[in-house]
Amino acid sequence: MIRVPGDYARLDQAVTAAADGDTVLMSNPTEHFGRYVIQGKALSVIAPNGTSLTLGSFLIENVPAGKQVSVFGITIAGILVRNCAGSVLVENCTLSMFS
Repeated sequence: MIRVPGDYARLDQAVTAAADGDTVLMSNPTEHFGRYVIQGKALSVIAPNGTSLTLGSFLIENVPAGKQVSVFGITIAGILVRNCAGSVLVENCTLSMFS
């Protein structure tokens, strides 16, 4: 498990460093704007129940067959999935446009 903050200060750093199959736990109730790219690996990005966490957008691409990217419990501005033979699970998330 990779913790943000803790192991890394920012989500983009944790996603880049994550190995195939890792889980990134976002435990700081805050807002992190930006575009986060998950490319070519299975990865879970989760916020624990009760954590108020708002992120920018996700680009998820090239997830291999038999692999899955999971996003759980986060408010996100948008999500784009492309060129994936694997699956993407978005659960208990709120999709919200920035004003």
